[in-house]
Amino acid sequence: MNFFKTLFLSEEQKIIRDLVKHAASTNMLSDRDVDILNNSVDFLEISSDSDSEENDLPEIPLDPYKKFRMIYALEEQLIREGTISERRVSIMTRLFSQLKIKRERLIELVEYLKINILNGNPADEAYERLGYLLKPSNY
Repeated sequence: MNFFKTLFLSEEQKIIRDLVKHAASTNMLSDRDVDILNNSVDFLEISSDSDSEENDLPEIPLDPYKKFRMIYALEEQLIREGTISERRVSIMTRLFSQLKIKRERLIELVEYLKINILNGNPADEAYERLGYLLKPSNY
């Protein structure tokens, strides 16, 4: 990735990039999945050389809001022509399973986020509605 582009990446975008690299190096994502992400997401440029080396799992934020911002940022990029394909949903669920979120909650979050993004709701507003899916239950 161009050095100047990396200077302007947000913290969430950097973690997503590192999660993709890790997922590719551990075969959690296929080469085709990585190509889909590279072609769809403006802030990703993962080269095929990077999957040959083992990449460590990046430090995962504990804050549910930061996790939410990461999922929102990627899904917003993956939505094309008012929808998101099943393949892209599958990529997101496999990628974000590294965030230690229960699979069922993650799938539900991705579905509801799609509706919020298509309705033009900003991340903060969507988090008010959906943040409960990322917070551990009290019982």
